[in-house]
Amino acid sequence: MANKYIQIPISDHDTNCSIYYLVEYKLSTDTGYNSFNWATAPPIKINNVIDDSTYDVRITRFCCDGSQSAPLVLSIDTTTNSPQLAAPTGLALTPGVTQLAADCNNVVNATEYLFELAKDSDFTVEYQIASNSTSDYTFTGLDTGVLYYCRCFARASGYQDSPVSSTVSGTPS
Repeated sequence: MANKYIQIPISDHDTNCSIYYLVEYKLSTDTGYNSFNWATAPPIKINNVIDDSTYDVRITRFCCDGSQSAPLVLSIDTTTNSPQLAAPTGLALTPGVTQLAADCNNVVNATEYLFELAKDSDFTVEYQIASNSTSDYTFTGLDTGVLYYCRCFARASGYQDSPVSSTVSGTPS
């Protein structure tokens, strides 16, 4: 088995403000995470990973204003030539009382969907991240009258995570 690296593009924040990213990773079969701080501009690189394996990765952004993001959670398959899932399409937000219901079209072979909600279209301050086994999720406990932005991507074992969907916005009533 050959050693290789994982490179993760991150475009979620102004690099002039981020202090660092906390990168945690492990083989999916392991119990404890390895971690390191990535203090240079993305993409983030995890070296010496094993081919034909699946890694669980968590990335948390720490900013100059003292805030931190919720962890971005990924499952990365290093199997050579593993296919990539298609990006979710048709993402829509339906407002409700202090909630937004996100829904997208099903992605062929996807077994999990990750939904990200932010208060700005650049996702510099992520508000909530949630995963679901179906292509819909309802964010609750939101502030009324505030415009939120949402995007999602699909996952499945044996596949590369999909590209991120288009971004949509909505305001809870």
